[in-house]
Amino acid sequence: MQAIRTRYVGPTNTRGSRITAKCEAGSVSVPYDDALNSEQNHRAACDKLRAKLGWTTPHYGAMTHGVFDGDYYWTFDGGRLRALRDLVNVRRAGKLTGNPYCVPEFIEALRTIGAAFDYHGAPMEAPTRDEEIAQWQARNI
Repeated sequence: MQAIRTRYVGPTNTRGSRITAKCEAGSVSVPYDDALNSEQNHRAACDKLRAKLGWTTPHYGAMTHGVFDGDYYWTFDGGRLRALRDLVNVRRAGKLTGNPYCVPEFIEALRTIGAAFDYHGAPMEAPTRDEEIAQWQARNI
């Protein structure tokens, strides 16, 4: 996956203000909409680039962002990062001892990670070996 950078570009003599969205796979430019706030304008540009590249299916998940030096950086977050954070917090709280499959928070994190990859079955039945994963993907694409 690639990160998307969105950047505000001020007006020139021939063009109005706009937001550009770029990644290795391509770029777009979106006119700045005064009815939206800055974050909404950046999100609109990011969404337009995602649509152009076909990155809008549920497989790609939601986007999360951070701001650095005035630019927005967008990455995909289909729940995997939140699930990992939750697992770390469960471990820090001392709940993750012994068999992790007996800890409800662990099972819920596995469900979240599975859903991020479009797997919605029981966590204990998820494919784990490369050949199982390839077979599952072939059946579900």
